[in-house]
Amino acid sequence: MKDRLKYVIDSRYFDGTCLTSMSDGFHNDYGGETIEELRIRENNPYLKAVTPSDIDKKLRLYNQSLSEPFKEIT
Repeated sequence: MKDRLKYVIDSRYFDGTCLTSMSDGFHNDYGGETIEELRIRENNPYLKAVTPSDIDKKLRLYNQSLSEPFKEIT
């Protein structure tokens, strides 16, 4: 079951959040909608279902973008 898990994000940008999860890979865990139905409900054609490894990579990149370069202080 774990290999089917998907997270729904806005594909235009990633701000560290996801709209919902899909444990079966096809239906929203909280309302049962498909990705197409979520796009209509949220009025957002850019919603995309991504794998856990995709979300991990996006989270790493997002967290790095929040960090300033290291500099020594006195």
